[in-house]
Amino acid sequence: MREVERKFLSDVCKIQFIRNGYLNGNSYHLVSEYELVDEFLRVSLEDRETVALLTKYLPGYDPEKPDYEQVQSAGDLTIRESLNLFHGYMTDNYYVPEELLSNLSLTLSDLSEDDTLKNDKMLVYGYLTLLCSMYSILQSYRSTLNFSPSQVEENETSEDKKVTSIPYWLYSYMLLRVVGPKSDYLDVQDMKSLLGVDITTSDEITKEFMLRCLTISSKIAEDASEAREQYCPTIFGDTHIEKYTRLRT
Repeated sequence: MREVERKFLSDVCKIQFIRNGYLNGNSYHLVSEYELVDEFLRVSLEDRETVALLTKYLPGYDPEKPDYEQVQSAGDLTIRESLNLFHGYMTDNYYVPEELLSNLSLTLSDLSEDDTLKNDKMLVYGYLTLLCSMYSILQSYRSTLNFSPSQVEENETSEDKKVTSIPYWLYSYMLLRVVGPKSDYLDVQDMKSLLGVDITTSDEITKEFMLRCLTISSKIAEDASEAREQYCPTIFGDTHIEKYTRLRT
């Protein structure tokens, strides 16, 4: 039943992408899973090595590792350069508004070294970590699309287990069910109220909104029950955050 459900979700995503001007307007049944994944979040061929380094850099990397210096080079990326590594439906709809950041020309290492930029660091690192996690999950899923039944079975017991289905929380971004910068005004206000963010100062997503989402989703990510789907903390208002806050009000 779960496989049928995920197939349905995938088809709904394809239809929505097409209606919003993506996937070249093809009929959804002609769109492959490869195309869906690449349209949602992609990295150019020349930037893939940089993204691999960034994925290691963001959570902090062991100085004892032989490639430590190479990984640290990701800290020389400016905020603008790091954000421009990713493209697609995800980044078109979910992003950090530029006006919420102090200076896009600052490097990632600048954010780590200046305590006055703590909130900027949380926003930028939180967003980039989300994108890196999504990209890693989707590329792993992409590599299993042509698995034979025996390969699927072998994968289940492998130490380097691949992702064989897109997690439900990731589908929620594909379906635009997560509250972000382009969400309906009422959805933004409802989520602000749940988060305890002042709804009178702005009708739009604010820095306080995003930081509150990151704090709550980080707590959720620590829950072992979410680890099965590789849930990643987020700066946007997803359904996990909504459920968490409703249960505590």
